[in-house]
Amino acid sequence: MKKIFFFGLGISLSIFLAGIAFAATVTVTIPDKAEGDSLTAAEFNQIVDVLEGVQNISGSIGIGTAPDTSVKLDIDGSMKLAPQSSGGTCSTSLEGVVYVKTDGHWYGCNGTGWMQLDN
Repeated sequence: MKKIFFFGLGISLSIFLAGIAFAATVTVTIPDKAEGDSLTAAEFNQIVDVLEGVQNISGSIGIGTAPDTSVKLDIDGSMKLAPQSSGGTCSTSLEGVVYVKTDGHWYGCNGTGWMQLDN
């Protein structure tokens, strides 16, 4: 079941009486729920935990940090990719995609085939 949540945060600075508003629409699919079922507090908190620390500035996403707007994804910390047995069929639409194969090596799609990126 898909649930749509609207989160809002208003921050005002009393000195300048200025306000900054943030709103995001998030669609979440919860497999164990039927349409119309309510969320438990624990399920709601899990969703909020995922969103905590995510920032969007001019289309650049920061996780755990305000993003450098010269890049699309800025992560403060390490990143984990789950190993896959295959990256699927490499094509021009997947050019630039990377994955970690179950052999422990990183592979990238160059638009025509997968190339190993590490030694």
